[in-house]
Amino acid sequence: MKQFGDENGFGQHCRNHAPEGCDVFFVFDRPVDTVDPACGGTLPVTNGRLVALPVRARTSDTLDARYYEGFFWSQHFSAIDAGGLTVRGLSSPVTLACHAESGRALPDVLMPGMHYEGVVVLDIPADATALEFTAQTVTWWFALT
Repeated sequence: MKQFGDENGFGQHCRNHAPEGCDVFFVFDRPVDTVDPACGGTLPVTNGRLVALPVRARTSDTLDARYYEGFFWSQHFSAIDAGGLTVRGLSSPVTLACHAESGRALPDVLMPGMHYEGVVVLDIPADATALEFTAQTVTWWFALT
């Protein structure tokens, strides 16, 4: 289980998920309940509650952008509820609307030699105990409790 605030790395030259030699280095900070209850207008929350996951990322100078389109999209996240059930589909019309309204959206394509900060808005179960992030074939888990 990873900790919020720890740096993680991803890429073909990473070893044991250590950040050295990676294409993308990223930090997820602890999710916060969305601060604007009006975001998304009248669109319903599907899974229980909306959270904004703060993301800080930087890319190597040698990153090949073709492989990093949509890297931090909400579709790459799942949540584990209190009963141990994995809930996929944390993206919904309300998360997309809130994400667009936040003004802190991350770019669709990561480019080489860049630094990024933003949020990913997720619709998670009210009793979620962990978040799961899957990038291509690698998965990280982060405890919420």
